Amino acid sequence: MSSSFGRREFLTHGLGAALATTSLSGRAASAWPRYRVTDLGDLGGGTIIVNGINEHGVAVGMATRHDGDNKGVGFISKAGRMRGLRMDQRSVSSSAVAINSLGVVAGYDLENANVSYDQNAWTWQGGTRQYFDKVNEHDSAFATDINDAGVVTGFLYPSFGVLWRDGRRVDLSAETGRRIVQANAINQAGDVACYGLGTHGRVQSYVCRQGTALLLDVLGSPQHEATDINAAGQVCGRYRQVVDEQRGYGYLWQNGVAIDLGQLPGPDQSIWPLALNDAGMVVGSSSVIAPDSPRVPHAFIWQDGTMVDLNRLIDGDHDGWVLNKAVDINNLGQIVGQGTHRGVPRAFLVTPVA
Repeated sequence: MSSSFGRREFLTHGLGAALATTSLSGRAASAWPRYRVTDLGDLGGGTIIVNGINEHGVAVGMATRHDGDNKGVGFISKAGRMRGLRMDQRSVSSSAVAINSLGVVAGYDLENANVSYDQNAWTWQGGTRQYFDKVNEHDSAFATDINDAGVVTGFLYPSFGVLWRDGRRVDLSAETGRRIVQANAINQAGDVACYGLGTHGRVQSYVCRQGTALLLDVLGSPQHEATDINAAGQVCGRYRQVVDEQRGYGYLWQNGVAIDLGQLPGPDQSIWPLALNDAGMVVGSSSVIAPDSPRVPHAFIWQDGTMVDLNRLIDGDHDGWVLNKAVDINNLGQIVGQGTHRGVPRAFLVTPVA
């Protein structure tokens, strides 16, 4: 979760200086909060995909209006009440991907009636969409994140990362001199977590800042992708120990140092970190890699060297919930993600209660 820049100096010199030591020491089980689960609601159909949450607990994503519908609708959900964002064209599917503290939503449309399935990135506020420019008419433009200054990250298909800043498109490859493929997240200072082509043309993580792109050293890994960045400049993401390995490992990077996030207790797992907040809490999904494993993916939360199954932290009875993937976390500790409720796919919000 990209958030406040005001704590950058404290986090950089305090938490950052101790990252390689205290973060590995673990935390007591009693230190973890308990969480209350809220269903984010639906728009009438069976598909609900949540993508992000802001500092006021407002979640965004995509949902369908009825069963069998192949046109998604971008939504906003607060306190379990979901509403769709107005569609500009009936032939278009819409997905909201991020929302800032001011309530400005970033997302993109898919033109279902067009044989090329063009994608168009936009921001939405007060019922009005503002579309972003592309290099060519039939490029596909995807938004991925937005900060409180209204700067939006994303990429143009087939493969280059961009910002839309102050009303203009910024090609990050041209600005930085690096081959940036996709910009995934932005903090309030404008630092961007990206991935691009690094050593030997392999996909690797970068932080783009003020016209420069820093290639991250992630535990000597040949292949890694950054997924989020917080106010301290900490970056989380996934890495592989060998090229094209199916199993993924999670990392947290800051000030030139990366650490492995470990895994949940039990058999070998593939870890996919998706977001972090300013306190350095990382969330994502963990899948057992054994092909005959009966266990479905489980959402996790990580902090201070310890990873915990989010399902273990639900307050009281699970009430039929299985939390499969945590996709975003804000500075209040609220987490959104995908799961099932009594076997039915749903999107959830969990809120700390103690």
